[in-house]
Amino acid sequence: MPSATPPDSRPSPTRSSTGPASTTPTSSASAPVSPGAEAARTRRSAWAALVLLVGGLSLGVVLALVGGPWQVLAVLHLGALAIWFLVWRRGWRDLLRSAGPRSPWLLFAVSAGLCALSAVVHHSIDNPGAVLAPVTPTGLLSALATALGVGVLMNAVPEELSLRRCLLEPLRAQFGDWFALWTTALAFVIMHLPTWISSHATASTYAIEVPEKLLFGVVAAWSVLRLDSLAFALGMHVGGNFTGVLLDSLSREETLTGWSRFTTPSVIAMLAETLVTAAAVWYLGRPSRMSASHR
Repeated sequence: MPSATPPDSRPSPTRSSTGPASTTPTSSASAPVSPGAEAARTRRSAWAALVLLVGGLSLGVVLALVGGPWQVLAVLHLGALAIWFLVWRRGWRDLLRSAGPRSPWLLFAVSAGLCALSAVVHHSIDNPGAVLAPVTPTGLLSALATALGVGVLMNAVPEELSLRRCLLEPLRAQFGDWFALWTTALAFVIMHLPTWISSHATASTYAIEVPEKLLFGVVAAWSVLRLDSLAFALGMHVGGNFTGVLLDSLSREETLTGWSRFTTPSVIAMLAETLVTAAAVWYLGRPSRMSASHR
């Protein structure tokens, strides 16, 4: 993904949620931590993240191939939180930190809006014959609850917290930005393999879904690195998932065609979403006038 300021391969300094970068390590404990102890924690956390990703994702894929309960892959999110809190000794404040030049609410709103619009386009391309069911108050509430519960709370939020915060940050600190970016982007693709396998997805579906998830993972990880905030990546995932699940829930089931397929319109839509969201990350990552004048 092009960037005006390529990620640095060096470990990133710890930042507070209200101030500039600091080279002093922080942890959830109140006692100060020596640089040597902090380096050891970071090293253990990074290797634990790699073991969790390789082991957990491999288990999920194997279980899907043999028809087993691949849904146990959800424990990966608990493992990521355990690494964050227990191994790396970070706290809730660090988990939700947003120290970049832009408001996290602005980042979330922009990315959620862009990906919601993209989800509308994808839905019309993937389901050209889709027809909305008669809308009733009960049906609308049920669709909204499904979109919020399945699309956001069960998928978007835990996946972003796990991949783009709890696992990306220690990998970034130990191995550098590019390693963390590509590792979490590839993990995002593999995380969806059990769903495609168990759904007997066609080759056409894999041909569009794999690059789409990879590009999404690259832009989302790059946004965390460039904007020093999880808000843009979270907004991308929430906006796209919520809108997509909502449209599916409001449509007549017999008019939906299922998974995406590799077609010219779907490829154009995928590339357009990638370019627009990447351009937004680049633009929002520029120093604001206020911060520039302050410096």
